[in-house]
Parts: sequence; structure tokens; C-alpha cells
Amino acid sequence: EFALDHIDEGYVMILGDDDGLYRNAVDKVALLLQQHQAEAICWGYAPYLWPGIGNLFYHPLFDEVGFRTTAEVLQEVKTDVGKIRALPGFYWGFIDIRYYKMIKQRDGQFFNSSIPDYYAASILAGVISRYLYTDAAFSIGGTSPKSLGVSFVSPDAQKSNGRNEFFAQLDKPVHKRIVFGIDGITALADPYLHAQERSSQLPVLDIKCVLAKALTLVSHGASFQKYQQTVPVLKEIASRNSLQSDFEILLKMHPFVHRDKASKKGSYSIGLNAVRFFPAEYGITNVYDVSLLGSRYQPDVRFTGSYRKNKFTNILSRLKGICYVTWLCLFSDERKYLLRRYLYSFIGK
Repeated sequence: EFALDHIDEGYVMILGDDDGLYRNAVDKVALLLQQHQAEAICWGYAPYLWPGIGNLFYHPLFDEVGFRTTAEVLQEVKTDVGKIRALPGFYWGFIDIRYYKMIKQRDGQFFNSSIPDYYAASILAGVISRYLYTDAAFSIGGTSPKSLGVSFVSPDAQKSNGRNEFFAQLDKPVHKRIVFGIDGITALADPYLHAQERSSQLPVLDIKCVLAKALTLVSHGASFQKYQQTVPVLKEIASRNSLQSDFEILLKMHPFVHRDKASKKGSYSIGLNAVRFFPAEYGITNVYDVSLLGSRYQPDVRFTGSYRKNKFTNILSRLKGICYVTWLCLFSDERKYLLRRYLYSFIGK
């Protein structure tokens, strides 16, 4: 907030210290904003797991950009709080600074949750009605051993220095309807609920859906230790929201299921429609060099009018992605690394 107060006009983004920008991202974004007279733009996720976390980089292959309405996205958010990531926010987009000033003047201060990225997107959704969106990415979302998010979702989170320091410095109380767990979902409800109290434009969040989503995540693929630690937290949230009987039904529907950790070897991720790079193969150990690698293959986005995402466009995007990765594996400078993992992309690994 101190930093944002020093901006008088223009568009602003907040870049985390383990995140990065693709080459020429600012120029490309500025051109899109100018061409289409947009007041905000946000984009999809290009995750980079730093050494010590996974040393993986997913470079998305989407190439369409169009207008979305916050009203449409908010209808998805009320039953899936993770969809806040599709709303215009400072951490994954550029926003006209006047919206920050407008909210600060109204509320006295802008940030009213200690989860600043998701709070910003939630509260901005109450004043921005239309914005540019693309599933392509102009920035890289880094996750490092010191990332606060990692300390929140680890089964050993209670011992984490990062998590403990966060709570020691907490200057905004956790919302009374929520308890922070280690499931990766419950903490996202906090910023939305705080924003909802300050904006009549935000629909009521379905806490039952928050509980169901959290249970789904920890019952499939997580460790049994994490499942055991999460259930009491979710039970407390259910109690605070008078959903005890609903929670017992949800719990029976989501028993713990042991699954072997999937091996991510393929050169293409069908789920993310992304090239899967292993930066260590290139001697890369930081987000700057990762951004240079991804920038070599960043598609030029094309304007489609309205943002379109349905079953047909999903299939089409992935068919194009498969064709592009096939070309990379056969003809690009990366073929010696990508080709030997190509088949793994299509046999479930």
C-alpha cells in the first residue's frame, strides 16, 4: 500500500520477488491496453518451481485475448474460490491506478486482508466491470523454498518459520468465518469474505463449496498426514458457518484415497496446455533465465473480441498445443531435451 500510494497515474503491477516477466511483456501489454481502450488486463499462470521445490517450468501455449466481465467470473467464484485468479489483480495483471485510489478513498485503506494478491482481485472486481483476459501469460509465477504459499500447504506447516513469522506479524485478523488450514483453499476464502463485506457487487460465497473443494484436494493425492491435519480445520469452519451436518455428509463422500505421486516427465502438459521444461537441463537456476527460455517460444496473442472458453475451444487449444510441441520436439533448439520425453506426455506420466 505504501508503494502504491507513490503512483499518480498509469497502469500498475506488483511483481513478487521470486516471480518474473517475459521479455517485452510490458511493451506487449501496453499495446493491448492502448489498442482496445481497456482499464485492466490479467492473464493465466506460467508456474516455475525453483530448485528445492521441483525445478520445473510450465510455459503455456494459449494465444487468444478477449474481454471478460467480472459479473460472469464472479458467478464461478461464489462456488469455486480458486477462480479469483481469473479476476483482474495486481499480481497477475496491470490495473489502472485510479481504481486503487477509488477504493482507498472509499474504504480508508486498500488492503483489508493479509492475503494481498487475492484480496486485491476480489475488491477490484467490485469496481471493474470489464477487462482484457488471456490464458497466455506475460509473467511467470515462481514458487521457491521460501515462498509463503509453500509454508501454508506443507504438512509440516506448523513448524514452518515462514508461516510462524506471517502469523506473528499479522496486522489484519483472519475472517471470523474462516480458519487458515494447509489445504490451499481455505485461506483464499478469507480475502474474498473481507472484500464482500465492503462491496455489494460481490455475490455471497458458498462456504459449503469451499469445504467440498478443500476436501477434494486433500483426499486425492495429498498425504494421509495432511488429510488428518485438514479435517479438524474444515470441521471448525463448518461449525462457524452452521454447516455441521453438511460437513459430515461431505466427509463421508471424501474419504482419503492413497495415490502414488504422478511422475511429471512429459514434454507437454495436456492439463495446462503448456510445454514442460526442466531448467536444470539448460543449467538454469533462476527465474530471469527461465523467462528468457520461455520468451523464445511465447506466442503472439490475437484479439478475439470476447473471451471464449468452452469445450470446443479447449479441445482446439490443446490440439494446437500438441502440434506446436511436436514441432518443438522435431525442429527447435530444445529438441534434444524435449523429444526423449515426448511420448510420456500421452501415456499418463
